[in-house]
Amino acid sequence: MSTQLGYSCANMGKSVVWTSFESIMLFYLVSIAGFGPLAAGALLAVTLLWDAAFDLAVARWTDARGGSQGLARLVLFGAPLCGMGFWLIFVLQAPMAVAAAIVACRIGYSLCDVGHNTLLIRVAQRPGDAARVSGLRLLFSASGVALLALASGTSLSLADPQAQRQSLATAAMGGGALYMGTLFVALWATRHLTPPPRAAGRIGAPKPLRDYARNPDFSRLLLVIAVQAAFVPLFQR
Repeated sequence: MSTQLGYSCANMGKSVVWTSFESIMLFYLVSIAGFGPLAAGALLAVTLLWDAAFDLAVARWTDARGGSQGLARLVLFGAPLCGMGFWLIFVLQAPMAVAAAIVACRIGYSLCDVGHNTLLIRVAQRPGDAARVSGLRLLFSASGVALLALASGTSLSLADPQAQRQSLATAAMGGGALYMGTLFVALWATRHLTPPPRAAGRIGAPKPLRDYARNPDFSRLLLVIAVQAAFVPLFQR
């Protein structure tokens, strides 16, 4: 149980960073950081596309060469990159510097996301464990959203824009530290776990991407994901 708790707590830190991009980042860039609406929207759109491509590249690299040490390296490198980048977004003044911090933050997040999510197959190898871990991850994710709501609500209730920025920078420092701390706790909690044995047919180099495009089941899954992703923002608003 302690291993599952340690692993799941990383969802709190991940939720703070992810929900920040989902909820307040566009407002911050336009209203406080001085970006134009088009520039801010384009920057966040580009980072989302980059995120998707980078996730795929990191996942394929991990599948081919990662192993247990590879997953640990992803988190050890990605957590400080994401946490520091997240803080710098709210500290730096120059628009290009802020944009660079956003890119660094998203790269670090992708590295940790692949590493942390892949560890799930070690933590939850039985159906009962999988259900328990899923519930714990949801609980910690909700806690991260609540923390972000409290921090951003307090900061944005200030009247002076400069005071808002300073307050958000302080909160971002705490959020970045929480992200790094919870990811390292998850890494430490799962350090003794071994991956399940790989099937003989899956050993070797990953399939070329074109093979996935030719798979009808995979294509239908992509369609479902695209429809679901399109409806989520609609219902959120």
